[in-house]
Amino acid sequence: MAKLTFQPFSSILNPGFWQKFTSIKLDKLKLNEDPHILYGTYSCNLARDLPCLASFDHTSFDDTPSQTNKFTCSLNGKLICMNLMQDFIDYDKKAFLNSLGQDIWNAICDGTALLDPEKYLSKCGLIVYADLKKYRYYYWFSFPAINHPKEVFLSPGISESRLISDYLNDHEITQLQEQYKHQTETKSFQRGYFIVSHNSSDNLIECHPLSDYHKLDKDSSSLYFAFTDPSADPVHPGWPLRNYLALISVQYQLTQVRIIRIRRGSPANPQSKLELQQSMVLSVTYGKAEHSILEPKNLQCPIVTGWERNESLQMAPKRVNLESVLNPKKIAEDAVNLNLRLMKWRLVPTLNLEGIANTKCLILGCGTLGCHIARGLLAWGVKHISLVDNSKISYSNPVRQSLYTFDDCVQTMGGDDTYKAEAAASSLRRIHPTVQATSHILSIPMPGHHIAKNEIAAIKSDVERLEQLIENHDAVFLLMDTRESRWLPSVVGLSKQKLVINAAIGFDTFLLQRYGIRDYSSATTEHQGDNLLEMSSNHPQASSTKNANQPKPNLLPADKLGCYFCNDIVAPGDSTLDRTLDQQCTVSRPGVSMMVSALAVELLASVMSSSLKSRTPAPIETHNDPSMLYEEDFGSDLGVVPHSIRGNLNRYHMYMPTSPSFNKCSACSQPVVNAYRDQGFEFLHRVFDDPNYLEEIAGLKDLQNVSDDVWALDSDELLFEDSV
Repeated sequence: MAKLTFQPFSSILNPGFWQKFTSIKLDKLKLNEDPHILYGTYSCNLARDLPCLASFDHTSFDDTPSQTNKFTCSLNGKLICMNLMQDFIDYDKKAFLNSLGQDIWNAICDGTALLDPEKYLSKCGLIVYADLKKYRYYYWFSFPAINHPKEVFLSPGISESRLISDYLNDHEITQLQEQYKHQTETKSFQRGYFIVSHNSSDNLIECHPLSDYHKLDKDSSSLYFAFTDPSADPVHPGWPLRNYLALISVQYQLTQVRIIRIRRGSPANPQSKLELQQSMVLSVTYGKAEHSILEPKNLQCPIVTGWERNESLQMAPKRVNLESVLNPKKIAEDAVNLNLRLMKWRLVPTLNLEGIANTKCLILGCGTLGCHIARGLLAWGVKHISLVDNSKISYSNPVRQSLYTFDDCVQTMGGDDTYKAEAAASSLRRIHPTVQATSHILSIPMPGHHIAKNEIAAIKSDVERLEQLIENHDAVFLLMDTRESRWLPSVVGLSKQKLVINAAIGFDTFLLQRYGIRDYSSATTEHQGDNLLEMSSNHPQASSTKNANQPKPNLLPADKLGCYFCNDIVAPGDSTLDRTLDQQCTVSRPGVSMMVSALAVELLASVMSSSLKSRTPAPIETHNDPSMLYEEDFGSDLGVVPHSIRGNLNRYHMYMPTSPSFNKCSACSQPVVNAYRDQGFEFLHRVFDDPNYLEEIAGLKDLQNVSDDVWALDSDELLFEDSV
C-alpha cells in the first residue's frame, strides 16, 4: 500500500496585512504580548504549480471572520507579537504549537469539532517581531496538524486519487455542486468538512454535517467524507485533511474511508457548468495498530507538527522588508505618527491623537513664530494647515524663520515674487508630503489705518476672505507683527467661537494666550474683572449652585477668559508711524520665539486633548498658595490648560496668569462683537478709519472721561493742600 502524504500550507500575505498589523500594534497591542485573534482563508480554486495557499489580509485581525466566497473556508488561530528581537528568537515555539494542537485534540475527543469543524480543525498560529521604524517584519506561521494516526495509506489497489466522475455521474455532481455553493444560505453543513451520502439507485446526493453521521442510513447509501481541498496537486491532498482524518479515526473508529477532495476548476467541456468536476476521490486505510479503539477521553494528544518552512525550505522564520515597496508618502505619514502613537503605550494611554491631528489650523503671520508653530503642528500630526501672509522673503529671514532658505531669497530678489505664505506651504509639503498645507496672500485691515476710496473694494474682499478662512478652521494662531493687526481676526474668531491662540514676543519676554469662548447670541452677565476668585466656582455663590457640569474649584470658566486687548483702556491704533529701524523689526533674543512657539503648539494639543476642547476652564494660579492647583483639576490628558503663559528670559522665569475678560474690551466685549455681527463691514470700515469710534462702541470713551474727572478732582485737592 502507498503511504499518503500531504501538501503543507504556504502563507501568502496581502500588503494590507502588514499595514493593518502595524496599526493594531501601535494602537491596540502596544507592549502587550498576549495572544490576539487571527483569521485566514483557503480555497479549493485550482491554480497550477502553486502550493497549498493560506491567505491573510487586512481583515485577518477582525473580531469575526470576514465573509468568504462560495469556494473559500476560514482558518482561525492566534497571533503573538514580540517586543524584542531576542524574545522572538527565544520564544518557546514548540510549546506554542503544542498549545494549538491541544486545542484541536480536545475538540476532537470531546466531539466539539463535530459541531463546528472549521473552527476547531482549521487552525493557524503566527509569531511576529516588527521593526516598525524600518518596516521590517520577522514572522513564522504554523498550521498545527495532529499526527494521528501515525500512518495513513491509500487503500489496496488504488495508487492515487481518482476523478469524482469515476464515482458520480454529471447529474449527481451537479447536485453536489449546488448544495456546496449554496451552503452560505442553507447553513445545513460547513463547506470545510462535511459528509456526502450517495444513493445510487435514486441518483440522489445529499450533504450532511459531521454530527449527523450516526443518523445516516449506511446500508442504502454510500458515504463519503468531503473537505475543501486547497491543494492543486492530483497526488497529494491538502493540509486540512490531516486533522480531518484524526477526527474520523477518533469519533467514528473507522479503519477505511472514502474522501472527496472538493476542487474547483474549469470543466473539460466549455459548455459544461460542472465547476467541481475536477474534484477527486481517494480511498484511505489507517495503519493496523493506529485506528482508535479506546474511549476518546482516554487518548493522549499525539505529536503536533505544522511550522512553515521559509523560502529556502528551511525550518526557520520568514522576513519581509516593505520599505522599498510601500509608497514613500505613506511611509512618511506612518513614521510621523509612530512617535505619537508610542506616547499611548505607557505615558498617556487616553491621549486623543486623532482629535489633535484633525484640527484645522489657520496661521496668521508666516514670520518667525509662524514658521516654528507650523513645524510644531507637523510634529503633532496635524493634517490641515493654512498660512496667511502678504510679505515676501528677505535675506534676513532664513536664519530665524525655519521654513525659508537662501534660495528663496535669491528668487525673490531675482523678481520671482516669492511670498512667505507660498514658500512656507511648499516647504511644509516637502517636509511632510501628505500634509494639506495651503497659502493665502492676504492683507489684514487694521484700526487706525485709513482706507482710501479706491481701496475699499479690495479691503472688503480681504475681510470676506479672512472671515471665510476663520470659519473653515478650528484653531487660529495670531502671530502678526503689530498689535492692531490682531484686532480684526480676534473679533471674527470670537464671533465665530473659534479657538484663538495669540503669541507675542519682546526682546527677552513673551506672552502666550488662548481666548475665552463665549455665546454672544445670548444675554451674558457683564463683569468688571476686579475679583478673580468671585468668578471662579470656588466662590460661595458658585459653590451653592454647582453641579456636575460646572468647572471644579479654582478654575475660571472659558466664557470668562480675557483676550489680548482686555487690559487696554484705549483702542488699538496705527503703531507703525514714526518708527526707527530697530523699532520696525522684531528685535528679540533668538530663543524667545522658539520657546513661545513650542508652548503655543503644546497649548493647542492640551486644549484638543481635553473633553471640553476650547471650553476648558483655566486654573487660577495664586502665588500665595500654589497648592490650589491639583492634578485632578487638570483639564487635559496632557496636564493643565492655562489661560496664558508669560515668560522672561532675563530671569529664566515663567508663570501662568489667568485674567478675566473686560466688559469694555475693544475686541471681546459684547457691544463690539454685536456691532460686528449686526453691521458687518460698515462697522469695520468706520473702525479702520477712526479708532475713536471703536472706543465709543466698547465704552472705553466713558471710562476715559471718568478717569479724567478723577484726575481733575485729585489735582484740585492737591492745589488746595499746597495753599494751606
